[in-house]
Amino acid sequence: MKKKFKNQFRVMLILCITLLTANCANEEISDQQKTTVAIDKAQKWFNAYKATAEFHPAFKNINYYWENASLVKLENNSIAITIPMKDNPENPDYHGKKMLYLYPADNGYNTVVHEIFPKSETDFGVENKKEDFQNLDVFTGYILTWNLTEGFVKGAEFENGVAIKNISYAAILSDDEKIKAFNLTRKAPPNWQMELDSVIVTGGSGSGGCAGCGGVIRINPTIGGGGTGGGTGDYIGSPGAGGDSSSGSGSKPIGDPCSRIREQLTSANFVAKQDELKKKTNLKVETGYLQSKNGPFTALNPGSGTDNTDSLNFPFDANTIGYIHAHLDPYEKVKANGDIDPVEPIRMHSPEDVKQFIILILNAGRNSIPISEVYGAMVSSAGTYQLRFTGNIADVSSKASSINWGDGLDKTYTEIMKKSSSLEKGFLKFLNEQIGINGIELYKIESSGNSKKTLDATGKVTSSNCK
Repeated sequence: MKKKFKNQFRVMLILCITLLTANCANEEISDQQKTTVAIDKAQKWFNAYKATAEFHPAFKNINYYWENASLVKLENNSIAITIPMKDNPENPDYHGKKMLYLYPADNGYNTVVHEIFPKSETDFGVENKKEDFQNLDVFTGYILTWNLTEGFVKGAEFENGVAIKNISYAAILSDDEKIKAFNLTRKAPPNWQMELDSVIVTGGSGSGGCAGCGGVIRINPTIGGGGTGGGTGDYIGSPGAGGDSSSGSGSKPIGDPCSRIREQLTSANFVAKQDELKKKTNLKVETGYLQSKNGPFTALNPGSGTDNTDSLNFPFDANTIGYIHAHLDPYEKVKANGDIDPVEPIRMHSPEDVKQFIILILNAGRNSIPISEVYGAMVSSAGTYQLRFTGNIADVSSKASSINWGDGLDKTYTEIMKKSSSLEKGFLKFLNEQIGINGIELYKIESSGNSKKTLDATGKVTSSNCK
């Protein structure tokens, strides 16, 4: 009887082990199948996207190695599909590696190209080829981020896996032969490390554009100021790290404007400045402040000209995140000959205010300041307003340099404002027709609640309450 029981027990034990092994194998197969399905889905989406999108010249002749695609979990726990890519043909002097990252988004994927250049070419020996993008925690060299349709987004120098300096950006292509060589060969100039702070990078030979100039990814608050930064995981492991807005949800700021404004209005220092300026709209000289990312405010000086001026100088630095200033009520100015000149300031953001706001956006991109922290505030007896930005910084960098700032634009602005039934309507029309940068938004700040102002299809101003 005991022998029979032992035999039955052995049979049951073997059966359980067999079933357990089979279940484990099935789970493994299931995971493999899920990865295969995810990659196949991504490839079909990308092929359709590639067929309709206008790729930047730097990415028009590229081979994508989908057979080596992988589903990876990044250091910040986000998921991406990585696809190795090479120029076709590849320049024999090129010593970098490129990888296409697809970050899942609501309407497909955010597409980002990350490119790495080691300072030592031996870092890319045959024995290390499988570890190029997988073990960057000790990487020494440069990492660049590209937008498939717009070109260069941002770049940084890394030392043992830590970002130590940003690669800066200029919107207009220079005649510097070194930069032209970089655009053509995509090879980091050998003396970059000595001139990093002044390097000019564009999206390709003759493109004159930048697709993000730092984007919205914050490597570290001290980057650009000589301090040490975050690691490569912070730089690469972020959905929207310079991705094409057309390929999914696009680059998004950290925190929406409504929440950022609410947070701002809890600052006693900021509220004090705002309340102070409300009492100075009856002066004949504009007053205002710049704010540093660390919090402090610096008083603005009047612009050039006579003492009775209604303009201000905006001396931004690498840490500036915003401005707040007053626009004046109508007043009379005494001319040099004694005549009285009536002055009627427009109590809404001016073209110069918009220009300074745009400069702040690009400044933040170059200095790794989250775009959501950038603001331009105007206080007047007609209301208090803020400019905020929620678009793709590529749109800013590509369009800002083509705007004809100056007296002509000021005159157009004045004509639009005079013909409009309200200050808000006139300003929003000016933004749409003359500036044309998607994502610059107007918010009204009131004690009863803040609201976003937009124009509907009929040209009527609509208000969306901040929640």
